[in-house]
Amino acid sequence: MAKYTAISALLFLLGTEMVAAQPRLAGWHVKEVHVTSNVGLGLPLGRTTEVLAVKYSSSLGLDVSMINSKYFLYPFVDFLAFGYDQQLDDPAYAYQLERGRSNLYVANLAAGMRKRNDRWGTYAFAGPGVGLLTEPRAEVHPEAQIVVLDNHSSWAPTLRGGAGADYRLGNVFIYVECSYLHYFKSVESRPMHALAVYGGLKTNVTRVADRVIEIITRSPSGTN
Repeated sequence: MAKYTAISALLFLLGTEMVAAQPRLAGWHVKEVHVTSNVGLGLPLGRTTEVLAVKYSSSLGLDVSMINSKYFLYPFVDFLAFGYDQQLDDPAYAYQLERGRSNLYVANLAAGMRKRNDRWGTYAFAGPGVGLLTEPRAEVHPEAQIVVLDNHSSWAPTLRGGAGADYRLGNVFIYVECSYLHYFKSVESRPMHALAVYGGLKTNVTRVADRVIEIITRSPSGTN
């Protein structure tokens, strides 16, 4: 959590130093850009709970408000951690593993709608993504009295849908959100889906984003 909050704080401080308006973002139909950073829980659902258990998780992303303030884009990355109990024999290993750790990293590209009333706001979002799931294995060497832990990885598309609420404090929003995540590949022959519950901060970095676009799109002929 500390490193994600530090990134958000740095971007916020840079943003307050910028003095120009945001004409370039407006050309992209973008009104504001916020960095989102949060912590929470990934809650396995249904038969997934036979394999995975709750651990702390986090997320980092962008909340991109469009000129029409009802709509926004929401690209973000999840870092979901779970406890792991192996359920099926793996022919490559002599022993099953319990009380291990599994990680699910998901890159999401969502879009949504929001409704704002003064400082309070509510929103809903949905979209696809791609995830990387790691599953632990234990290789036991009795003669050397050593246990070697391996991680098996798999990729699969994901689908996400959720809703949240936020409260504005100057350039920062405090928010909570809950979303359903489906990973389109089974884990230990069980369907993989979870509920992500997060709370965190959204920091306004609109001026920084506008400056970045200016640098990227600047014509070479306009530089010395």
